[in-house]
Amino acid sequence: MERVDQILSTFESLLEDVRPGGFIHFDSDEYKKERSEQCEAKTLLEILENMPPPKAAAPLFQKEIDQNELDDDEKKVHQRQQQRFSQNTKLLPLLQQLEDVKQAARKQAAIDLVKELQSVALSHTQQLDINNSSVQYALKRLIRGCSSRKGGSRLGCTFALSLVMAEAQMTPEQAMKMMKASLEKPFRAKEDQMRDLIWARCLVMSALVLSERATIDCEAVVRELVNCQSEQRCRDYIMRCLGLLVDQSPPSVIIGPIWHGIQDSFANLYYYTPTVLMLALKLQTIAQKIDEKSLPPNLCSLAKINLLSETSLEQMHARLLYAFNVWPRFHPMWSMLLQRVFDTSNAKVMANRLKAINLHLLAEPAEKGTPAFRRAAHPKVRRKFFAHVLCVDT
Repeated sequence: MERVDQILSTFESLLEDVRPGGFIHFDSDEYKKERSEQCEAKTLLEILENMPPPKAAAPLFQKEIDQNELDDDEKKVHQRQQQRFSQNTKLLPLLQQLEDVKQAARKQAAIDLVKELQSVALSHTQQLDINNSSVQYALKRLIRGCSSRKGGSRLGCTFALSLVMAEAQMTPEQAMKMMKASLEKPFRAKEDQMRDLIWARCLVMSALVLSERATIDCEAVVRELVNCQSEQRCRDYIMRCLGLLVDQSPPSVIIGPIWHGIQDSFANLYYYTPTVLMLALKLQTIAQKIDEKSLPPNLCSLAKINLLSETSLEQMHARLLYAFNVWPRFHPMWSMLLQRVFDTSNAKVMANRLKAINLHLLAEPAEKGTPAFRRAAHPKVRRKFFAHVLCVDT
């Protein structure tokens, strides 16, 4: 249970920057009206908790099929379907419950799903047998559920998938092979369908990271996550996943396959979002503890950049203001930022860092964005916010 709670809390922290409009489906007119400014002020989880539950799916095999009307091939297909249905009868309500908008219901359904699979597909090593038909069926359903915007399907399926992957000791190669087989691109796919597929790939990879199975083959996981950055709404979530992968990996892997996969994201300071800056500060801390001769050239250059100088913050200013858009929550960038401000005993250096933050993150007005964002990023509001962050974090 402790591991379940740990995975769930980590997953929730990854979701802080996700925009609700492109992630879940708004059934009612009430939530369609809230899609713009009011939605931006709420978290994805807060909106889901107040949404009406999704409509129940129609039961399978509702109509009896007359066997006399079928030819031999159709009878064989129907028998296989009935056999598979009878084997997975207990899994179906649990898989459906993962769509629930209530977090507690999704969590319990995921736990019960793992317990049910353990009762029928436990190998001699006390792990889930990845080749068992019930486990295969559950994995395919969970991967497809990651592409659905119905209710809390994406959240429930990603969380349950991470638990099943952990229990089955699944490798990245197995996960990606099953993902490609389960997520087929529709013929003449529309923009929304393509976005849903990209989100599904991204969520499957994040489930692999949450299960701590991604470290087996970081290079393949990083490549797949970076490929998903073609969808703009996924980018902050992907960078959070990469930051979590960095936390799980040893330094030799970080400066090797992980850095080679993500180095392009740190090439231009102008494109640094709060999440990219957070990861850059984390990589700098790691790189400064390693011999400079062992570092790749680009990482060595990043380690030498003063990210809290006035010059650097001036270039990053426009995008970093979005760190204020999650109030009343704190963007995790602030913890990394304050940690870097106070990691020196030199009072002059500390004062210069705070001066640069005040000048380019607190005092300069926001010129672009929605009215709600400009209100949240007003200099007076930002100063109060930063003072509150200082009180909480120090």
